[in-house]
Amino acid sequence: MVKAIIFDLWNTLAAKQISISTALRDHFCINVPDYLPGYEKTMQLRKWESIEDLAENFLDSFALPLSGANITFITKTFNKGVESAVLYAEAIELLEDLSQTCKLAVLSNTTVFEVIKERWGITHLFDQISYSWKTGFLKPEKQAFISMCVRLGVKPEDCIFIDDTQMNVTAAKDLGMNALQYKSMDQLRKDLRGFLGEDSC
Repeated sequence: MVKAIIFDLWNTLAAKQISISTALRDHFCINVPDYLPGYEKTMQLRKWESIEDLAENFLDSFALPLSGANITFITKTFNKGVESAVLYAEAIELLEDLSQTCKLAVLSNTTVFEVIKERWGITHLFDQISYSWKTGFLKPEKQAFISMCVRLGVKPEDCIFIDDTQMNVTAAKDLGMNALQYKSMDQLRKDLRGFLGEDSC
């Protein structure tokens, strides 16, 4: 029986008009293996006091010049990404429907600056919201999923995990969770009905 549904945030419930990690990689011509995991470990595992502090850490981690111009570019890129963030159409309706029968949660790899926006009006629909910068765990690490299950008071097999990244979906399945890869809101509703029944969402 499904007791909880755990959502990724970015590119699952909401989107930024630019990919910050990609924009920084391209601008600084970073060509290293496993750039994205390195980016996440560098940026998304602590609470930064300011975007400038985050920018300096990024430059240091990727051995880039610690110049005012580089810090300004990173700051502007983050601000543009954060300000452009929008909730997907139909997300609120889906969450409201699902909250009638299941616990809901968010499990997100993200910086302190890229969190759920109050203007979206969805925070109250979640029983738990877990950000990597708070927990110190990044998906697809096993502990990221386990800690969420503990917080929700459910077993992995009683959960559905939804994420746009196949690697994270696979990791959730390996722990015994039901897991779906997000492709569109319409497809997600169809996939969820397969687990929850035709009248569920």
